[in-house]
Formats: sequence, C-alpha cells, structure tokens
Amino acid sequence: MTNEEFEQEIKRLEERIEDQINSLRIKFLESNANKKPYEVEVPEDIGDYVYINNIGNIYDLNTFTIVEYEKIYKRGLAFKSKEEAEQFDKERILINKLKNWAKEQQGDWTPNWNDDDETIHEVQIDRFPMYACDSPLVINEVEEVRSVSIFPYFCTYETARKFIEEFGDEIKEVFC
Repeated sequence: MTNEEFEQEIKRLEERIEDQINSLRIKFLESNANKKPYEVEVPEDIGDYVYINNIGNIYDLNTFTIVEYEKIYKRGLAFKSKEEAEQFDKERILINKLKNWAKEQQGDWTPNWNDDDETIHEVQIDRFPMYACDSPLVINEVEEVRSVSIFPYFCTYETARKFIEEFGDEIKEVFC
C-alpha cells in the first residue's frame, strides 16, 4: 500500500468513526429526552391501607377519595397496617423530641461543613456492636458527610454523650 492509499484509508476510517459517534450521540440524546422522572405509584389495594394524621389519629383510607389517597400516600402517611402507622408516629415524635433537646443544648449552633477545622459529632446506630455488652449507639467524629442522619449533629463529644444518656433507651426501643 502506498502512503496515499494509507491516507485515504485513514480518512475513510475517521469518517466512519465520526458517523458512529454522531449516531450514538443522537441515540443518547433521544433516550434522555424520553426519560421520565421517577413517579411514586399508588398501590391498587390502597383502600386497605390506614392513614395517620398530624396528631396521630389513624383512619382507614377507604373513607377518602382517590385524589386524597394519592396525596396521603405520596407524603408517606399511608400504611399497610395500624402497627406500621403507630411505629411511624413513635419515630416522628421521638425525632422531634431529639431535635428539640439538641436545640436547647446547643442553641443556634449548626454544623459548618465547609470548615475543615470544626469537629462535628454524630450518634449512630451500630447494628453490629463488637462486644456483647456494647450499646448499639456510638459517637463518631464526622469529617465529611457520607450519609444523612436522622439524629442531630453535636458540637461536642460531651453533648453527644449526654444525648445517649438521655435518650438511649428510647432510641433503642423505637429504632432498634
């Protein structure tokens, strides 16, 4: 093959590759254009669910309209059983109590995630304590956010320790 033939072959291959890239780009754009955001689907048996309102009263959902079913379900307030609704309410009440306590203890302090020098503490539930006598509640220093906690963050280890002393049994009862 001569140099001219090599150049022609290279040019032909470059054009084919560019055509394939353009074809893939079009397919990619078309697939994203048709992509719909995730939607919560209301189960067909929603009428068998129960609803818990803002003050903890539980009602059968079959007394509501379809539009109301959807609104209640999408807000996470519809449950398959009364027991699930009661558990949700216990969690909701305890989380609010924990947040209020932390606010009273720490004032207006909030974690500054942009300050590498600030030490932030969090209480976590360790599902696999290392020793049989260990509490499932542990205090960790947070260096970066890796997950979102349902518990408040604390400005000192001591405040986190007091938090466990005050609420440890309740947390274990409701969440463990």
